[in-house]
Amino acid sequence: MSGTTSIEGPPRPRPEIETAFVGGEAVLLNVETGSVYALNPSASLVWLLLDGVLQTPAVAAELSEIIQVPADELLPDVEAAVAGFAEQRLLDQPPASATPLPSYLVPPPDP
Repeated sequence: MSGTTSIEGPPRPRPEIETAFVGGEAVLLNVETGSVYALNPSASLVWLLLDGVLQTPAVAAELSEIIQVPADELLPDVEAAVAGFAEQRLLDQPPASATPLPSYLVPPPDP
């Protein structure tokens, strides 16, 4: 893909993207621009797993559990789907404040 936009950190949908499922396929609406995207069933499953917590390899592992295909076989397709979502500006960048706090600012664990 030319001009691929990279996403740092775990991929997650932009907040202005609304998702509806029609017949097992995701339809995405960017409420700010009015753009609509229809995803095939495979891309829909990947989209469903993008939560801003799981890194791309973990998304492939979760998808592997769902469709019973080895994660290492799925990873290139998951990476391609995430890259496509990023290229279409469907994914959000993590906030700058997502960096870990210094240990002196983290409260101690409960006893």
